[in-house]
Amino acid sequence: MGKLKPKKKGKLEPLLTRFSLLLLAFCREHRSVKYYADKLGVSANYLNVFCRKHLDMNANAFIAKEVVNVIMSELLSTDKSIKQVAVDLNFNDLAGFSNYFKRHNGLSPRQFLEHSGMQEVEE
Repeated sequence: MGKLKPKKKGKLEPLLTRFSLLLLAFCREHRSVKYYADKLGVSANYLNVFCRKHLDMNANAFIAKEVVNVIMSELLSTDKSIKQVAVDLNFNDLAGFSNYFKRHNGLSPRQFLEHSGMQEVEE
């Protein structure tokens, strides 16, 4: 996961640290704000407001950023197919996976691999 840069100077909030650790542990299976809010003992709305205050993005964007980082890492550092990465990250289908990645990254998984100099043969 990328380094957290709090908007305000000072210590990173403990809630944000806990949220980040939960994301590292569970982002392969869970992508909903409600899941993480429940685990943290706060409401989804509070988590969104908190993330906006400290990260300049809502909780959903922060979750998506981590999921996309995991996807990119999997695509670049393993010989798994795009389809296998989608399955490993608990996406229901390849189209949904590709749309999610493109929505948050601007490129489809295949385009990402091509721009990275990687060749993807299988879907």
